[in-house]
Amino acid sequence: MRFMTPQDPPTTTPRRITRSSTDSMLGGVAGGLARHFSVDAALVRVAFVVLTLFGGSGLALYAVLWVLLPSDDGPAKVGPEASNLRKALLVVLVIAVAVSLPFSGPGFLFTGPALLGVAVIGALAVLLWRAVGGEGDAALTRAAVLVLAVAGALLLGLAAGVAAAFGAGTAVAIVVVVLGVALVIGGFVGGARWLVIPALIMAVPLAVVSAADIDLTGGIGERDYRPASVTDLGSSYRLGVGDLQLDLRDVDLPSGTTGLGLHVGVGHVLVTVPDDVCVQLRTQVGAGEVRAFDRVNNGVDVHVDRRPVAAGDAPVLLVDADVGLGQVEVEHDGGVVSQPACRA
Repeated sequence: MRFMTPQDPPTTTPRRITRSSTDSMLGGVAGGLARHFSVDAALVRVAFVVLTLFGGSGLALYAVLWVLLPSDDGPAKVGPEASNLRKALLVVLVIAVAVSLPFSGPGFLFTGPALLGVAVIGALAVLLWRAVGGEGDAALTRAAVLVLAVAGALLLGLAAGVAAAFGAGTAVAIVVVVLGVALVIGGFVGGARWLVIPALIMAVPLAVVSAADIDLTGGIGERDYRPASVTDLGSSYRLGVGDLQLDLRDVDLPSGTTGLGLHVGVGHVLVTVPDDVCVQLRTQVGAGEVRAFDRVNNGVDVHVDRRPVAAGDAPVLLVDADVGLGQVEVEHDGGVVSQPACRA
């Protein structure tokens, strides 16, 4: 006689994140994360590249995961049995990530280029040593290739942004669209997923330049104008990158409204006007500051539209300034912070 015994409930092993040994370009971190969260590994790699481009924290985060996560066929670089030195290195890496994440934007603008230059030189030295037959760790070689790839991505993004700012935004957009079409086609026929990286690298600076309305046409450097009369005063002044100063203290403006256009891509604009002129402002700054007499407006996408009424027959100067990134200043002769030629 056979007795039925209840079956033991199936035991399930909790899923853990490990570094992939099959889908690996450097240390298998991206492949392991993609497998655990059931996403495309290319998307994870793009995320690391974006974090690296905008602050540099992507490399530090990748390094932490590389030493912390076990691989498919081995323990973690830093586990319970690891030496004190390895544990100390892990603490340093974690601190680096914690510091770089909130301050990556401004800090990387100053320290990033220098650190990247040192990293590129070191990567070239590693690859040159391997090219002449020197022995070395394969992971170090892959890291050197990754550094050069990041440097190339930065140069590509910078080139796309500069080209768009100099008026070639349509051409850059066409290239991004072509890459996008290639990605769509590749989704049906296979392959071409890596095209998302150059497409994203070019699209981000293009979007920034377009949103801030940065226009670098007009030259680079310092421009100092001091017209002696109304006939010498131009209707508009343009500068790509630099410092534009316009001194109107010698100009006897006629009654009525005189328009003045100022266009600077990246830089500083300073307009000095006589005390007997009422100044009206119609100013747009993508990111920066507008400082006019006793009022200051700053931030992102700054719009200032002030139309005070002239007192009596005082002439009116309408300053129409458009700056992508930078500062616009308008002041009276002698630094007078009010407008005596305008009605209170």
